Amino acid sequence: MHKTTRLVSLILLMIMALCAAPAWAAGSEDVQGQVPLVVVKGHYNFVPGAWAEYWVTDKKLDKEYRLRFCTLEKTVHEGKKAAWIEVMVSPVGKSKEKGDPKVITKILAADTPDGPGDVMEVIVQPQGFDPFTVPESFFAEQGGDAADFQTFDPEAKAREITVRFKKKKIKMKVIEVEGKDKAGRQVKAWVSEKVPPLGLVKAETADMEMTIQNWGLHGRSQITGEPMNFYLWIAAQVGKALSESGEKSGK
Repeated sequence: MHKTTRLVSLILLMIMALCAAPAWAAGSEDVQGQVPLVVVKGHYNFVPGAWAEYWVTDKKLDKEYRLRFCTLEKTVHEGKKAAWIEVMVSPVGKSKEKGDPKVITKILAADTPDGPGDVMEVIVQPQGFDPFTVPESFFAEQGGDAADFQTFDPEAKAREITVRFKKKKIKMKVIEVEGKDKAGRQVKAWVSEKVPPLGLVKAETADMEMTIQNWGLHGRSQITGEPMNFYLWIAAQVGKALSESGEKSGK
């Protein structure tokens, strides 16, 4: 299937999934475009430009990908404190072989000490395409289409673990935390103040595991180009797919 036609199919599936509000509101991470992301209360540290990359294994969906989480800048939206953050998901391994695209999602969310709050705006850019704005109706009541923030109150104990970093094993003093997220899922994580913004070194749930790969400062948005209205974007992609299909059939 042609890349444009395939992406249009994926987006249409996403629309159908987003319209199924009860399943999403219940905390399902099967919605097209969602990414499970652990946020540990008390360890989130918003530093403008801070970024961290993780290797993520989704056991439930049998997928692997790199996840880059970056805090951009704070602002005020309709009189409320807010902050721009960005999640970039790059497929690797089996996911890359299946042709899953790299997707960048820029999110304006309420700024809270415990991490991103209510989602106010969302911009998405699949690899090789212009960015588009997600209609507010898609995320206003469900909490955002960009990520499944598995925020939880931790019970902690200090320990030292060995993590793999840049193909090397290093020892790092961390705090081991356990708890349940808002959907009742058991979460185990290892956190350190040395790796903002999430403070996360490693996390495990029954369905997912994520491990730190790299982190740093001075991060910038990876979105390129001016975001389009979502429905105009869809129309443009459908028109492009039909045009390319017509050209092929005419040969």
